[in-house]
Amino acid sequence: MEISKQVSTSSIPLLVARDVWFRFDRPVLAAVSIEFERGELVALIGPNGSGKTTLLRLLRNRLRPQRGHVLLKGKPIERYSRKALARTIGYVLQDHRVGFPLTVAEYVLQARFAHTRGWTLERKKDVEAARWALQVTNTVEFCKRRVDELSGGERQRVILARALAAQPEILLLDEPTANMDLAYQVDMLRLIRRLTRERSWLSVFVTHELNLAAEFADRIVLLKRGQILGCGPPRAVLTPEKLHAAFGCEFLVDINPISGAPRVSLLT
Repeated sequence: MEISKQVSTSSIPLLVARDVWFRFDRPVLAAVSIEFERGELVALIGPNGSGKTTLLRLLRNRLRPQRGHVLLKGKPIERYSRKALARTIGYVLQDHRVGFPLTVAEYVLQARFAHTRGWTLERKKDVEAARWALQVTNTVEFCKRRVDELSGGERQRVILARALAAQPEILLLDEPTANMDLAYQVDMLRLIRRLTRERSWLSVFVTHELNLAAEFADRIVLLKRGQILGCGPPRAVLTPEKLHAAFGCEFLVDINPISGAPRVSLLT
């Protein structure tokens, strides 16, 4: 797909899914089109099997669409090298398993390989980037512990630290607050929102927590059976009608009197 040379790169969305289709043994995504801009935090919500994680995998080139395109800075994402993508896109899996007995410090520092030409990580800026990531995620105290010895919530914070150490332009997060106490869920999303704003990153996260999406996301994408039922600000997407269409349940949606965000309650 060609981009006109007359178009300024600043006017091109950072990341685009354009008419994307994908299936395994059944259709998973069908005609999904969405543009993502710098400086925004986007939540992907929907019932299980709606295509949220598959969309994330397409956006990081771990899957290829069978129809349509994923564009990164106006260029098909498959044209980027793996190392270039690792420098640009950070990924946080839900409860990622580490295959080797690494300490937390070693695990986080590994994210800097994408910025090196060889196998050494002795550069001062690599160590500083890893230290900063550990500090902002409040995981410095875990540095000498092995990753596989951490609790689920502790491990999620360390996985985020590793993604941040690469200092990417894009963060893709698959249920990043899974296994966390509520206070840590809020702290993590506050941190992601702050960094997204301050550094003009793009952050996209999958969540089943509708009220967390309402409080923190600039935009919400509501998926069902691989199609977009709603895309826009939380108030436009989190309506009783759209939520019923997606989840098959009745919801009450009112306004949080403190934050002004939509507040979703399940009617039983």
